[in-house]
Amino acid sequence: MREKYLNSLSSKAQLVYYLNATGRFWEYCNQASDNIPDDLLIQKALLYLEFEDMNQLFNLYGKDRCRQVFEQQIKSKGQYYSNISFLLEAVVF
Repeated sequence: MREKYLNSLSSKAQLVYYLNATGRFWEYCNQASDNIPDDLLIQKALLYLEFEDMNQLFNLYGKDRCRQVFEQQIKSKGQYYSNISFLLEAVVF
């Protein structure tokens, strides 16, 4: 039943659902996915979702756009995200 529900959602709504399920997007749990800024969704998805979910992210926004958000919002934070930055650059980008 859960799969049927998820399949009925748009790709963006599915990503929001996954982030809410991990407890990483609780502040947006009552908002429609269309109201969530794309750059914020990309940033949170890169930081907190599994690698399997990133394919959906890349299909929705494109790898170039995701890389741009990564460089502006994650990599630029320096040491705060240094471990995840290294992993994302080595494996994803």
